[in-house]
Amino acid sequence: YLIDAVKKVVEKYPDIVFLIIGKGPLEEKIRERIKSLNLEKHVFLQNCYERIAEIYRSIDLFVLPSLTEGVPAVILEAMAFEVPIVATEVGGIPEMIENGKSGILVPSKDSLALAEAIGKVYKNLDLAKKLAKEAKDKFEKYFTAEKMTKEYEKIYEELILREKTKEKKL
Repeated sequence: YLIDAVKKVVEKYPDIVFLIIGKGPLEEKIRERIKSLNLEKHVFLQNCYERIAEIYRSIDLFVLPSLTEGVPAVILEAMAFEVPIVATEVGGIPEMIENGKSGILVPSKDSLALAEAIGKVYKNLDLAKKLAKEAKDKFEKYFTAEKMTKEYEKIYEELILREKTKEKKL
């Protein structure tokens, strides 16, 4: 779906370039799709990259076109590095990204909606900055290691209190 979206985006913005990082079972199929759509000058695949912070600092937009997902760490990374996000509304992503405020969410398996969202953020620098800032603020408010540790501590304290209350009743 991403490669089909890229084809649509490239038609409007012929200078745009996409970098796909990661290795998986669809790699060969993705390479074939890139070639069949003549996108070799626009899409580059990188199996892994050790200094991922460099990537986040150099990109204009982060796209996660998942079909299924839990709570993806890459979304948190993009939020922390203040990169605007376009993602599919699957799994825990809508709990992380508020559509139109801290990112743009689209239905999964919809390359047209994905292309439109990418184009919308790519062509509008003010929107991109606003989304990225809101995402960074949300990350700092809810998702830092310190915040998450404090939330876990609260949960453990509540569980301990419940157990103590049960013991007193016995």
